[in-house]
Amino acid sequence: MKKLIFYTIITLFISLPTLIFADNSIIDFSNTCVGSSNPDEIVIHNIEYNDPVSGAIKVWAKFKFNMSTLKMDIVDAGLESASNTQDTTIIEAALDATGNREKGMVVFSTGAYTTDWNNFDVGLEPWCYDNPVMCGNYADTGKTSLSNVTSSDIPTSGLDKSPGSNCNEMEMNHVYINKNHDGTYTAFIITSHEVVGKGTTNCGDKATIKYKNLK
Repeated sequence: MKKLIFYTIITLFISLPTLIFADNSIIDFSNTCVGSSNPDEIVIHNIEYNDPVSGAIKVWAKFKFNMSTLKMDIVDAGLESASNTQDTTIIEAALDATGNREKGMVVFSTGAYTTDWNNFDVGLEPWCYDNPVMCGNYADTGKTSLSNVTSSDIPTSGLDKSPGSNCNEMEMNHVYINKNHDGTYTAFIITSHEVVGKGTTNCGDKATIKYKNLK
């Protein structure tokens, strides 16, 4: 219930494109992106604040829902920078390659699931191996934490395969960098994997990944 209230408020909050105040200052949410590694907190990046005297600046803010007051509390905030938008926001996605596989593939730039093999970034295969099998255009960084991975870790070679042709068994808790179908890059890590219905004709896989978009 708490999570439902929390994310409903966040959805309503960022669905407002602009807020205009009496002093003619404007807060613009049209280019914001949302993410968090904590289920009780949300980080909103690229909030544009335009003051008629000082001009426009971009800020980020971290919010936490207060169940006592039913309000969003700001727990941290600051000026936006390239490192904030590209290297700190960690998002979680649950991939499900069972049944009709509607959540088997993800597009990193939007966080949306897809079944379109021509427009996905990484996808989980229902191969029912002990290790998860994923398709994508990725390379292993050799690191085990997303927190210290930045755009400087993007490999200069090796990301030249099409996602549909590069399907391999993956290592758990290894950071991979993926070259996405739109030319951007994302670092991701597989944090959990489950084989469902092993030994049956309906066998499939589920996996949880955490990721952050680099550029």
